[in-house]
Amino acid sequence: MRSKWWLLAIVATVAACSLLAKAILRRSLPGAAEGSSSVANSCPMAGVSSQGAPQAGANSHATSVPGEGSPQGGRSYRRIVSLSPSITETLFALGLGDRVVGVTRYCRWPPEAQRRTLVGGYLDPNYEAIVALQPDLVILRGEKDAFVEGFRRLGLEVLAVRHQSVADIFSAIETIGRTCGAAQQAEGLLADLRGRLERLRVKTAGLGRPRVLLVVERALGTGTIQDAYVAGADGFLNDMLDLAGGQNACPKTTVGVPVVSAEGVMQMNPDVIIDLMSPERAAGRSHAQLLADWKPLANVAAVRTGRLYVIDDEGILVPGPRFYRLAERLARLVHPEAAW
Repeated sequence: MRSKWWLLAIVATVAACSLLAKAILRRSLPGAAEGSSSVANSCPMAGVSSQGAPQAGANSHATSVPGEGSPQGGRSYRRIVSLSPSITETLFALGLGDRVVGVTRYCRWPPEAQRRTLVGGYLDPNYEAIVALQPDLVILRGEKDAFVEGFRRLGLEVLAVRHQSVADIFSAIETIGRTCGAAQQAEGLLADLRGRLERLRVKTAGLGRPRVLLVVERALGTGTIQDAYVAGADGFLNDMLDLAGGQNACPKTTVGVPVVSAEGVMQMNPDVIIDLMSPERAAGRSHAQLLADWKPLANVAAVRTGRLYVIDDEGILVPGPRFYRLAERLARLVHPEAAW
């Protein structure tokens, strides 16, 4: 069950649409996904374009829901319900934590957020609990239009934002700040994030771009690699890898989180392999134990050269205002030769 919910959290981060999340939900994990294609079909080789730090407001996908139930920009909302860890982190980073009355069971940062009323999860919000809190604003991820409509029917004001890319994160921070009367705080936070990304860009400028495979879900402790879910070309994780100075070993996909076999990994032959997992998934196992499953793929460049890593920090995959932590961790692993 932990494995299943962990994959759902990743899919919600990087999926191109809600249909992918629904498809993953129906799968039994770990194991082969029904109807999954081989790497030859899902991950053909191609280059990845470099991306600079986005500007807030550019190509914005952070939008309020039009019509009745839409928030009014600049209003002093006092009872806010957040339905995503990334949104909760954004609200607290903007100094709006004292206005947050409800959060999901996955909202763990900052620690103060865990003292708020729990209102379900991203895929299963508790409407009754939310209504009981009498919120004047509900903020949620915009990928779930059905939930947006559900809250509107209850007469609640809704703000829907997207966090599927770095540009989305910047736009969401700007939109939440403007909507909740914290535009100045949002401007300062965005300036800080741009500075961090620029410093990272300078560190990796002029270096090569190793081909990296980011693995977000697989069976652990089997002594081999079976089906593995990896970061595709679209979305947050691909952006993180680009910012870190690497290129995606699985750059062109039709889904956000394609499944690949051991043979598929050998075909891609990545220079670096990084397992991304929650601390709960890694609990009780050392990194050496977790990475031992890769040993049978001795002909893969990353395995042959020992460039196998695990990132299992709490909350490091949340696409909120602390996203730069993942970019920095990836950069240090992808480019150990840089002057860190």
